Amino acid sequence: MLSGASLPTWLTQSSYRELILPRLATVTVPTIAQALHVSEPYAAKVRKGQHVPHPMHWQTLAGLVGLIKS
Repeated sequence: MLSGASLPTWLTQSSYRELILPRLATVTVPTIAQALHVSEPYAAKVRKGQHVPHPMHWQTLAGLVGLIKS
């Protein structure tokens, strides 16, 4: 698992909200759930912006939306 300290310096809560969250609309809920190893209801909340996942998940989500190579 990644800790917040091992994230790229650009990957902050602000960049999550501005760069990753809007692009999650292009990713299916099952894909998000599988990538994060979470339930589909939780993944749906992440996709809608109703829940901000733990920073350890941000890099995975950035990869899903094409911001970084995973």
